[in-house]
Amino acid sequence: MIMFIKKNLLLILILICAFISLMVLSFFNGSYYCFQDKCGLFFWRSHGHDALWHMAVASISFTKFPFIMPTFSGAELIGYNYLLDILLLLLQRINISFLFAYFKLIPTVWFIIFTFLLMKLARKIESKKVFVSLLLFFMYFTGSFSYFFTLSKDRTIWGSSGLLFYFNETMILNLQFGLSLIPLTVILITILKKSYDRKNIFIISLMTFIIFGLKFYGGVVALLLLIPYLIIGAINKKKNVVIFGITLLLSSLLAIFLFYNPVNSLKNNSIFIFSPFTSVHHITENPNLFFMKKLTNYRYAQMTRMINIKLLLIEGFNLIIFLFFYLGVRFFGVIYLIVKLIKKKATNFDMSIVVALFGSIAITTLFIQKGEWTNIYQFFYYSVFLSTFYLAELANKLILSKKLIIKSLLIVFVLLAIPTTIDLFRTSFQFPGLTYLPQGELEALLVLKKQQPGIVFSPLYNKDVGQNMTLPKPLYAWGDTAYVSAFSGKQHYLSDIWMEQITGVNYQVRLDLVNKNNCRFLQDIDYIYYNNDFKIARSLFDCPNKLQFLWGNRTSTIYRVIK
Repeated sequence: MIMFIKKNLLLILILICAFISLMVLSFFNGSYYCFQDKCGLFFWRSHGHDALWHMAVASISFTKFPFIMPTFSGAELIGYNYLLDILLLLLQRINISFLFAYFKLIPTVWFIIFTFLLMKLARKIESKKVFVSLLLFFMYFTGSFSYFFTLSKDRTIWGSSGLLFYFNETMILNLQFGLSLIPLTVILITILKKSYDRKNIFIISLMTFIIFGLKFYGGVVALLLLIPYLIIGAINKKKNVVIFGITLLLSSLLAIFLFYNPVNSLKNNSIFIFSPFTSVHHITENPNLFFMKKLTNYRYAQMTRMINIKLLLIEGFNLIIFLFFYLGVRFFGVIYLIVKLIKKKATNFDMSIVVALFGSIAITTLFIQKGEWTNIYQFFYYSVFLSTFYLAELANKLILSKKLIIKSLLIVFVLLAIPTTIDLFRTSFQFPGLTYLPQGELEALLVLKKQQPGIVFSPLYNKDVGQNMTLPKPLYAWGDTAYVSAFSGKQHYLSDIWMEQITGVNYQVRLDLVNKNNCRFLQDIDYIYYNNDFKIARSLFDCPNKLQFLWGNRTSTIYRVIK
């Protein structure tokens, strides 16, 4: 593979640019900087929330069994894929810090392995160098068509990368998703071998288990990918197909019960709610997107009646518009795949991808997710990934054409693919980030970490506190995060409510106690930590459980609760 890369200068250029454009989203996070009078650990984009959640899980959740919720004392960690967090814990055990592992080590190793596997898969599909280069280019640099909106309204592509989710960015910002693409690619390579021997059965079953441990959505997509493979094997009377099916089923069930505890997770009703087309309506309802007021009003009028052909046509149109803008130039790859199916030129490998690709689109379209309903889009991420292979195939067909006008379409595809990526790359270098952990708070949380084990409470996130602050804002004023647990190593009484919603924790009673400053919640905590910009309720000092000053500086204060 190294020799293959050395002989392809275009591929080398693509790999260098891809590495820089992706790592710039991660490398600078969690490092100490000073900006004007603000010094501390800085975070960009969603890392200010997601990375700190993983840090809290890795530091706290595995200290007890069953594993515990880091941001809600007394609750088990259920309905959550924690394989990445176990890896982070193991790295900490060998003295590799979380911040270095999460933002630097794992992204670098991921890029090397994922790129190697992509190249290996590409060479099995089409051995020519140009196809490998095309696949890697479109995989790492293709964005959505969101820049159409900024061009039409503001005559610029700047700001377009923030309008719709961006696949390339997601691979780094959603590290679990990025890592899940590695075992999924291994599965794709393995099924191309068309062998049902025990070695391949073991590889595919193990990879499916790992995917479920990283992303439930990815595990479902892997099963969708493998169902046609099993059916085709059964039709062709391949040996070991039954063993294959049983092994795959057992590995999937083991992963589901190990990582998600479905018995407890489903006590609060189904995680997914049947709500057809809800997830795609915003594309024509949002004034900042492909806004169609008359069509939207007409659709609402039709929804008051029984299902009819007019409503189905409108919903179908919404779905096509949604796919066009979100997939970007990959949309033409999907059209190319459909043409292959119509012309009966699709291979068995194509049939597996068809079921996975359109199956994940169907799930995204027909359901929403309880808690944070937009999480259903994570099924669609895998559709974007799979569609890239057919965009590369189509581009390869164009470049091999003898007609110059058809060859020139490749240039059009490239130009259509990159504007969102250019905008993302520009904004990635903007300093400082959105949020940071001030030096004073870092010192305070390290003091808290050295205290005896116990439950910590800090005031709930209040958006009004940071309303007049300029970026970067301190974490406490930027959003509801798990940063206190992450840096103190102590389980929190109630924080990061968004994660409670996603995992199904019933937090409302506790939330009411805190909002009313009810003395009862002091019985369940051992420490109070807060940034001095907050004013702790005076009534709490009159509670039966007394507050004893433990430590403080200009930034933060820690109290011990005397019981």
